[in-house]
Amino acid sequence: MACVLQSKTGMGELMNNAIFSMVEAKFAMGDFNQMVLNSAEKAQLKATAKKDNVAGFVYVQFSFC
Repeated sequence: MACVLQSKTGMGELMNNAIFSMVEAKFAMGDFNQMVLNSAEKAQLKATAKKDNVAGFVYVQFSFC
């Protein structure tokens, strides 16, 4: 259970940093969504999600290929 709590807390901090980084990038460059979509060709990394139920809490576990 401590592992789940630690993961959940860590994910909150990670999302805060990610959102702040996105805001900084949009402020510096403007809306660059279409530029990224047009320049992307093939995925270099693929992610799969697996859901586990731990004590009534749905825990999503990601694996990268």
